[in-house]
Amino acid sequence: MSTSTRTLVHHHGDDTDLSNPDHMRLHKLYRPERITPSKRGVELLKTPRLNKGMAFSLYERQYLGIHGLLPPAFMTEEQQAYRVMAKLRKQPDDLAK
Repeated sequence: MSTSTRTLVHHHGDDTDLSNPDHMRLHKLYRPERITPSKRGVELLKTPRLNKGMAFSLYERQYLGIHGLLPPAFMTEEQQAYRVMAKLRKQPDDLAK
């Protein structure tokens, strides 16, 4: 039995498949407004729900008071997830994974 990984979003009774490029484009266009977090600096980085790792832009890092607290590089959340998955796949056995 194979399982497929799809991201579904529930809007007013509809299930939207975000693996479809057209649906993803519409989702990005109509997604809710972003909210500026009330936490700043180290407290923001300690909050998993707010921490994007290296995906903070230079502007976000300066505005949120985390400039200098992260490596001086930018990587999207997708790139970070890809690196982690690639590292896991290279492990020799399940125990190492």
